[in-house]
Amino acid sequence: MSARINPGALNELLAATEVGHVDISLEFRPRLDVGMNAVEIDRLWGEGYSGAGVKLGMVDTGVTGHPNLQLAGYSYWGNDPTTSDQCDHGTYVAGIIRSNHAIYRGAAYGSSIYSAKAANTDCIADTPAVNAALVWLDSKGAKIVSNTLGSNVDSNGNDGIEKYFDWWVVTRSVFLAVAAGNTPVGGSHYVDIPGGAYNIVTVGNVDDKNTVSRTNDWIYSTSAWGVANSTRAKPDVVAPGTLIKSTNNQLGFSDVRPDGLRITGTSFAVPHVVGLAGLLRHLDSGADYLELKGRVLTGDYFLRDTWSSVWAWSYIDGYWARQSSYAASGSVGHQQWWETNVYLHAGYYNTFTLVWNREMSAYNQVRGFSDLDLVLQCPGGVSDSSTSAVNNVEKVSMTRPTGTTCKLRVYGFLPSGITSQSFRIVGLSI
Repeated sequence: MSARINPGALNELLAATEVGHVDISLEFRPRLDVGMNAVEIDRLWGEGYSGAGVKLGMVDTGVTGHPNLQLAGYSYWGNDPTTSDQCDHGTYVAGIIRSNHAIYRGAAYGSSIYSAKAANTDCIADTPAVNAALVWLDSKGAKIVSNTLGSNVDSNGNDGIEKYFDWWVVTRSVFLAVAAGNTPVGGSHYVDIPGGAYNIVTVGNVDDKNTVSRTNDWIYSTSAWGVANSTRAKPDVVAPGTLIKSTNNQLGFSDVRPDGLRITGTSFAVPHVVGLAGLLRHLDSGADYLELKGRVLTGDYFLRDTWSSVWAWSYIDGYWARQSSYAASGSVGHQQWWETNVYLHAGYYNTFTLVWNREMSAYNQVRGFSDLDLVLQCPGGVSDSSTSAVNNVEKVSMTRPTGTTCKLRVYGFLPSGITSQSFRIVGLSI
């Protein structure tokens, strides 16, 4: 028989007297881009998931026509009256999402992708152009969107465009992934505006060393983290973004631009996350933006339940995200409990992620931020809890030696402007 198990369970299996021999199975895969294999997106391809029927959007610098890119639609804003990529940026991003090349295949190669060009001829976009691009993408039905355009200004989470993003995510039910930003040498390490918004998924850049193995992976030195004047946990996830070979403006593939600039940065990590979300939507068409966020955060390669400045909440993993199939919805009032029963199988690792939104009254006005706590409580006084007062993510985990019915509980501290806070819980049991 064969099985995929975590390291702790493997040790128990090796120690069991009933087990005579254990072989570690090798995985033989098609020769595809290293980044997709490294985060196990190719495992979802092997199950038949390509993003077919899913509409994805990108706010970027445009996309140049390429034989391995097929756009479902495109438009532009700003002073460059073309939809092509004059900045050697958007075409690379599009390829990471949807290239149909046999080797350099995009994450969601079967999806429908819409390109919203927000950059001017100087490759800079302003807030009105970015906002207009989002409106256009929504008109096309794109509910999973990448935004790789940043400001190089430290974020505190309350800039006008960050409020707009939080409002947009909730009112339009959009999974919006945003680049954390790339810190200059000697500069601050904080994420750039708009990466501090609460309801988005902020993405950092991992160097996968151009190998499928993750044993030598590490966060890239310029990948931004943290929020100015706050202890909030950002980025939310990290993904490969260092020397990513993708579609270029010369109609081929490269990981270095003609001017010598390497295809490295949080911009090129974002499309891995957007593509993964597209595959998860193909897997489960009923998974809304908040559940997709929960699945991406739960599906951490390292199976952790804490945030770190290196690996964020999750170093994305296609297989673990796919297996994060437990989902519960609920709402809670001020100083009230919500609870449900969950069964923890003997010897299984169980982890649960709670996600909710910062509530908005309007595109430029915050209604309030609720402080929710997550508790996993089992018989005999065994429990785990996550009680940050500043994040809108909480994670708990537990392994029980015997099968046990436990309580998953959410406690709410709500501001005066909010009477009930809705949330989503996603869980993984392996």
